[in-house]
Amino acid sequence: MDGVPYVTQKPVKPGDSFVYEFRATPPGTYIYHSHLSYQLDRGLYGALIVEPGNEVKSYDREYTVMLEDWAAVDGGGPEASRMGRTRPGMGMMGGGMMGGGGMMGRRRGPNAPLQEPLYDAYTINGRIFKESTPLKVRRGEKVRLRIINPSSSTIYTIRVAGHSLTITHADGRPLVPIEVDALRIGMGERYDVELHANNPGRWHIYNLRDNSPVSGWPLGTVAYEGIRSQGYNDDSIKRFRLNDYSLLDGINEKYVTPVSGKPDRIFRMNLSGGMMGSPYWTINGRVYPESDDVDIRPGEKIRFEYFNHSMMPHPMHLHGHFFEVVGTGRKTGVSVKKDTVIISP
Repeated sequence: MDGVPYVTQKPVKPGDSFVYEFRATPPGTYIYHSHLSYQLDRGLYGALIVEPGNEVKSYDREYTVMLEDWAAVDGGGPEASRMGRTRPGMGMMGGGMMGGGGMMGRRRGPNAPLQEPLYDAYTINGRIFKESTPLKVRRGEKVRLRIINPSSSTIYTIRVAGHSLTITHADGRPLVPIEVDALRIGMGERYDVELHANNPGRWHIYNLRDNSPVSGWPLGTVAYEGIRSQGYNDDSIKRFRLNDYSLLDGINEKYVTPVSGKPDRIFRMNLSGGMMGSPYWTINGRVYPESDDVDIRPGEKIRFEYFNHSMMPHPMHLHGHFFEVVGTGRKTGVSVKKDTVIISP
């Protein structure tokens, strides 16, 4: 029930239907989304939340926060790219990985890369900032935010002005809680965070511009109950903590078995292509679906080594599996489990 066209199933044709059936486990924050053409850019995605049988943490309220890059039909999208329009310099783009058609194999023809569309707007839960609905909180509350990035080509660095965030889960898997001032989240990643509502006011949720702690693009609002002013409080932080993978520690749990011992096989993945070279995104010099298959046997311990030759960060996702991120768990000895990881240039 993975949904990749011509890998796990045939595409669902216009006018047809398909029923997805799966066992709802393990619990966590996930995404459903399209793998065909520009459907992802135009909004065919959503949150898929699997609640645990017994919740170990308690929260006063919870919000799902979906970060989205929009490619509208009128004035933007693939038509604008073909007409030579360029995307606005909003300081938000962390990579065009999906735009070249590499990770999802989204191409218009057998030998043509999919052009990265012009993104008209950036939204939270389907609304641009001016039309967004504030996340209401009450002073003293502990709030859970499930932050999801189903965007096709945008890496965000999210800050809730006036507040720190405590990360508790990455891609649905639990972490040793770690406090940050801003959350870097790549395409396909999900983070559960706690926000302690201890600073009354009306605050921006914004994407940091070029990692500047005092400059960003507003996406939404956190508003305390009882605050009448429509003005926003200023955010004066000068230095901020970010969620580098190497700072994260995992937690052993019953849903994902830890990997122990040396790997049975190692696969080297050289990532290339993009803006400064070929318009194609490649793995080991090959464009999907002509790329090499990775043939493995059940029960084997496999190590993937990624090396990013391009100038753009690559979000690499392994369908149907969790993996341990090497170099994490330095304090506890327990590696972080994820299903998506950003590979920097």
